[in-house]
Amino acid sequence: RRRFEFWFDDGPLVGIDIPLLHVVPTDRESAFVDHLGPDLCAEAWDTESDVEVAVDRMLARPEVPLGGALLDQRNLAGFGNIYAVETPFICGISPFHPVGDVDALDGLIQVGAALIRTNAARGPQNTTGRRLGDADHWILNGGRSTCRVCSSRLERSAAERVVWRRRTVRCPTCQPHDAAVADLERAQRLLRLHPAHRMVAW
Repeated sequence: RRRFEFWFDDGPLVGIDIPLLHVVPTDRESAFVDHLGPDLCAEAWDTESDVEVAVDRMLARPEVPLGGALLDQRNLAGFGNIYAVETPFICGISPFHPVGDVDALDGLIQVGAALIRTNAARGPQNTTGRRLGDADHWILNGGRSTCRVCSSRLERSAAERVVWRRRTVRCPTCQPHDAAVADLERAQRLLRLHPAHRMVAW
């Protein structure tokens, strides 16, 4: 699964499951990244201002479903499919809900940012806080057919059936289609065991 490995003075950078890699000269870098939103993994990440920028960019296209808006790197650079599925679940809102109708969108982005930044620093892409050494997820794990919170049957959609072309999982009970508010109290409960909990301004 290792596709490339670069060695630097302060250690290696290893690419796992990377389908395509382009290397460009530094002086051409801006042509490839200037259109991107705030970088979730940047050292200069500023939660308040960067989340505000991301929200403004998402709301410029209010009809886009939440899952697609989170994956659009022009809004916010760093949400991969794991977090675009898991963060809406943690916040109790459907990834299919139009982003312009989502209340507390800034809080939802903070939750995702905290998970991404914490996991990038410490290891596996864990969203539950359980078995922190493993890539443990609430609903994305392929082997689960029921929700770990309410035991409802999960709805799985293959990438070709989703507008934003990524496989998607949703719990119809925890993430009803009509829920329009990111439930930060729920998120606080579900993340209580995760180190990311300390990074969110609840």
